Amino acid sequence: MNNIEKEILAKPDIVEYYGKDYELLTILPFLYPYYRVEMKCIVREFSSLPLADEYLLKAVEKWIDDVEQLKHFMGLEDVVFDDIFANLHFQGLIQKNPVLHLTEAGKETLTTLEKSKCIFEEEYTFIDGVTGKIRKRKIFPSRERVTEKIKPLIKYPRTENLGSFYTVEENITLYKALFDSLKNFFSKDNKDKKKSGNKKELLEITEILNQAIKINKKIWLLFFRDDEQGDDRILVLEDDLQINSDMTEFINEQEGKGTKVISLSKPKNENISQKSQINRQKIETANDIDKLPNGTTISTYKHPIVLEKILKEATSQIIINSPWITQQVIDARFKSHLENALKRQVHVTIIYGFGGSKTGKSDIDQKTEKYFSQLKKQYKEYFFIKETKGNHAKVIICDEKFMVVTSFNWLSFKGDKSRPLRTEYGTILKNKEEIAKMRQRLESI
Repeated sequence: MNNIEKEILAKPDIVEYYGKDYELLTILPFLYPYYRVEMKCIVREFSSLPLADEYLLKAVEKWIDDVEQLKHFMGLEDVVFDDIFANLHFQGLIQKNPVLHLTEAGKETLTTLEKSKCIFEEEYTFIDGVTGKIRKRKIFPSRERVTEKIKPLIKYPRTENLGSFYTVEENITLYKALFDSLKNFFSKDNKDKKKSGNKKELLEITEILNQAIKINKKIWLLFFRDDEQGDDRILVLEDDLQINSDMTEFINEQEGKGTKVISLSKPKNENISQKSQINRQKIETANDIDKLPNGTTISTYKHPIVLEKILKEATSQIIINSPWITQQVIDARFKSHLENALKRQVHVTIIYGFGGSKTGKSDIDQKTEKYFSQLKKQYKEYFFIKETKGNHAKVIICDEKFMVVTSFNWLSFKGDKSRPLRTEYGTILKNKEEIAKMRQRLESI
């Protein structure tokens, strides 16, 4: 084990990122692609209106409609007045016909006390070659020799590609991505220049200059595997060993969809980490859950398995407490298992409702609410649904055998491995007195 591996393994937030179900296989340096893109842009530059310009515009706005009268009022040397007047007229802020007056642009300039001019300017930015995110902060290329490389998903940026789709989702053009990002950068710069300096507004990108430069930045990839679930995942660390969550989620998501960015089938390195001592029994039936020791911790992707096994095999009562309910979980498969449980005369109680949404969005979608109403009519002796307020608990009880208390939202989060990882943990509890107390608490809410 080298010094970098030792330093990485000394960071608990890194090693425990995927929890105890995932074994760390190996740590490898990779080169991550960026593109440095230079653009020719048309920019409107704003600067503070000089005091003389302000007085001249105000005089025209208030009462003076003759050039000679204005010159006399300003009291400036002829050459100075002629230069200021000609400049304001050229910018379209004042007009002489039919009489001297301010244009709409002149009125707006007087309101903002800023004047503007259009200029050509060269700008540059960096495009993430995988996620497509655009950043202004400079990327420094790696000078180390690294053999493994991340595959770019973004097309090489050229002027002829400005109108082409930009990301793997094909929902935005390269032009729009660059324009929106540069406009945002300008906006941030303008805030910094609020008290001093000229502000700028991006009007148009006319072309990509020269040839985009590909830059490879060094990162570290940690390869994890859950043997029980047959699931491989990676964790991305920057060169300073800080976790890059956005990059991690994007790469895992693309790999889950079948878009190959890297190879996740790396050889296992027993020197990196020992196998976790957590109970790795497969959950095939509800009885398997019952056989697990009291206090066993289950991770994100075991929750959907537990939910399904309970619905399929409970014999007397199921209680599910989940703050929110969505169709993502209440799909055809869930409905089939639920209805079969009711046909077996299992009493099923669903408790939901947090009621804390500022947007006024319901804690249950309309289609599911309608479906549950139909079930209540059909199985009125066995199916119960209860809405609460401020209830953020996530609990499921199976008969008198066990309960799972967890952070996992049973009825609103499916635990889909193709989506970005969301770490959740639950605990299986088997103390009958505690189960009875929890049942009583939930039923009395």
